[in-house]
Amino acid sequence: MSFKKNLHFLVFWGCITSYSSLTAQIRRPGSENESKPANSTSTTKPNSSILGTSSNNSTQVIPSGTGINTSPINTNSSVTTPPNAALTNPTTLIQPISNPSLVITKQKKGNYNIEALVNIGNSGIGIGVDEFKARYFYSNKRAYRVRFSGIIKNDLNDISPNKTIRAEVKYDRQQLVIAGGIEEHYNHTNRINSYIGFEIGGLYDKESTRANNSKDGINFAQGYNYEKSLTESALFINGVMGMDYYLNSQFYIGAELMVGVSNRKSDYTGKRVSVGTVIESQDGFYSGGGFEGHLTYSKGIRLGYKF
Repeated sequence: MSFKKNLHFLVFWGCITSYSSLTAQIRRPGSENESKPANSTSTTKPNSSILGTSSNNSTQVIPSGTGINTSPINTNSSVTTPPNAALTNPTTLIQPISNPSLVITKQKKGNYNIEALVNIGNSGIGIGVDEFKARYFYSNKRAYRVRFSGIIKNDLNDISPNKTIRAEVKYDRQQLVIAGGIEEHYNHTNRINSYIGFEIGGLYDKESTRANNSKDGINFAQGYNYEKSLTESALFINGVMGMDYYLNSQFYIGAELMVGVSNRKSDYTGKRVSVGTVIESQDGFYSGGGFEGHLTYSKGIRLGYKF
């Protein structure tokens, strides 16, 4: 019996020894770290396979084409990014302009504008300039303005019914208008701005008509002579409003409307109709006038230039 017991003990001990050797071979390298207690301190090393070095500091060769960056990494360097980095470099906020010609620079302090009221004549052929205006911007939104217009006209019309009788009508006119004021400008779009303001000015206008072989200066009447003369003067104040459309940074077109009141005086120097040396009818000199309202608008296109 003692021999059997000893045999059983040796078989049992051999099984235990074989099991221990088998489990030691199956266990993975590094798995012993998993059994460390929770309060133990562990140091994590960089992944040596990525850095191209092994844990024993030996250099490994990484095949090309693997997509892995083989450049050495300085783990001790530090990169400091300043706060609000975009604000410390203003150029990062500026976007390039694809077409600089589309940027319109309109009026600003120190600019001068000149413009002309251009219209097409009644015949549809001639082009005339009825008025000129100038501005000076003493601030970015306010400008002094001055405008003036003048007429010097000498017409000679022939109303003769045939070549043997001469009937001519001579018409003369001299007119001058000058006014000055202030404008307040408002920007609406890249090309459009409007303005309001006022002006104070004066007017002088004189016209005369002389005709032979006519009673009225229009129709033929043999043997008659016709004369008429009228002189007007006025002081006025206008409220103005208008709009400018900029074609580019220098040229613009516009329109303007004026509403105001004037004190007008008319001096009628007379009208006379005579036959030869005999006066058939004659109006004497008289003078009159008073306050009256008026509405004036641009009878054409205002073409302006900024410089």
